[in-house]
Amino acid sequence: MPKIQYCVGVFQIAHLESDLNVVWPNVVTGNNKFFWGHEWNKHGICSESKFDQAKYFQTAINMRHSIDLLSVLRTGGIVPNGASKAKQRVETAISSHFAKDPILRCKTASNGQVLLTEIVICFDDDGVTLINCNKARSNCARSFIF
Repeated sequence: MPKIQYCVGVFQIAHLESDLNVVWPNVVTGNNKFFWGHEWNKHGICSESKFDQAKYFQTAINMRHSIDLLSVLRTGGIVPNGASKAKQRVETAISSHFAKDPILRCKTASNGQVLLTEIVICFDDDGVTLINCNKARSNCARSFIF
């Protein structure tokens, strides 16, 4: 079991911060550095034998640049316009393009609307090869706002 380290700091990923601010911002609180630390401690630490922190975050940046998810969704007729979308239709648009199953995560807003908040595309531990995600980890209802 890897030792958990709270050590994402300016000295380790400072050269990536401008890219990370664009491709991996904290859209909830705006505290990007705290968010990146959380992501490293929750996910990155598991890949520490292959990726140090800088390589982990650089790989995430590279993945984001190589996958234009909005284009994939638009090709599947899914446009983010605040309207209700069928979960199955969104999953199909993504899985048809990548030949792999995504995870869709939703949250319920204070007004009761179910909102799509995260689309997860899964990779093997090499950081390059797409794999099927565990669809059981999706928590969206049959439809949601996107």
